[in-house]
Amino acid sequence: MRILILLNSIRVSGTERLMIALSQKFEMTGDQVYLFPLITPFDTRFKNSLERNEKKLNFIFPKYIERFDWFFWKLNGLTTSLFNWSIRSFLLAKFVERVCKKKNIEIIVSNSYPTDVFVLPIVTKTSIPLVVVDHGSYSYYDSAKTPFSRRTLDSCNAVVGVSNWVVQRLQLLNLNKSINLIHNGHVSIESGLDFPFRDQLVSKSHFVFCMHGRGSDQKGWDIAIKAYQLVKSKGYKIKLILLSEGVIIDNLKKENGNDPDLIFGGFIYNLGDVFEYVNAGLVLSKKYEAFGLVVLDYFSKGIPVVASNLDGLSQVMKFENVTGGLLVDLDDSGAPIVDEVVKAMESLLIDENLYHSLSQGGKAITNHFSLDKCAFNYREIFQSLV
Repeated sequence: MRILILLNSIRVSGTERLMIALSQKFEMTGDQVYLFPLITPFDTRFKNSLERNEKKLNFIFPKYIERFDWFFWKLNGLTTSLFNWSIRSFLLAKFVERVCKKKNIEIIVSNSYPTDVFVLPIVTKTSIPLVVVDHGSYSYYDSAKTPFSRRTLDSCNAVVGVSNWVVQRLQLLNLNKSINLIHNGHVSIESGLDFPFRDQLVSKSHFVFCMHGRGSDQKGWDIAIKAYQLVKSKGYKIKLILLSEGVIIDNLKKENGNDPDLIFGGFIYNLGDVFEYVNAGLVLSKKYEAFGLVVLDYFSKGIPVVASNLDGLSQVMKFENVTGGLLVDLDDSGAPIVDEVVKAMESLLIDENLYHSLSQGGKAITNHFSLDKCAFNYREIFQSLV
């Protein structure tokens, strides 16, 4: 099959990592896969990481979009307010249409609501099957109030939800088609390189907590810092590594950057090397988390996790009566309760039996979320449509 996968961008996030890994699996079975990032700028370090690992992928970069993207985004505001359509989306749609003809595309996979809106006319025009994947962050349960997104869901050929939580939300929309549940598969993390703050960890004299992911407020970075400070104030020898970038992270660093045990490490692509020094992971998302691939990153290395008690995370943290971490309750705003996070962190610090049990449980859970199985399930859907 010849498959076109539309990505949000080339940056570190769960969706991008998963789809790039799946594209490699598809290629191994004889498929031809093209990856189309829709938003610039592209994270060159992530691209370098892929190339370093000899991940030869067919990326399609519309040069004129990359060159004039700022201008197109400015025009978007005017055209959307006056005509309810986007000049940038129109140009992207034309480019995707040209790619589909030139590459003889047989399946289009779309991973976010904005892409679905402009791809739909192409699919209708060319009869290329469209598979819409809801990863939760662009939940169609919320966006389906608009006629464009509802038309996309009604007109696409298949809908996939990445967790039980996502599928349950989609089912509330009463779509005219079945919704496929395909759990995300674990994507191996890179190792074999140095990183800038290794010297701060080599002594292994502290219990090290770590948190990594996108630098958005929804991920709960502020909660992690508050909990860390409270635990440290009780006399525990701990460190906290925060692996992310962005305005929110920069502001937190300005406010808390004088603590030598609070390490702002930026984006690190060789997480496997950092995890050699990490004792526990934090995944403190607010309000929602569709799946939580970062949980599997920790579990794969036998690292227990403290996570928000959200449906998407709880389904990974505990799987078939096996548990790999501790869940913390949320307050009325949907944020993890700081005192509950503190208690969970202390439990991992003082209870060696609990720590060992969760470490083994996390490894066992990772085995259930196979990337091979994930790829097989997607290919079954593709084959049923071509």
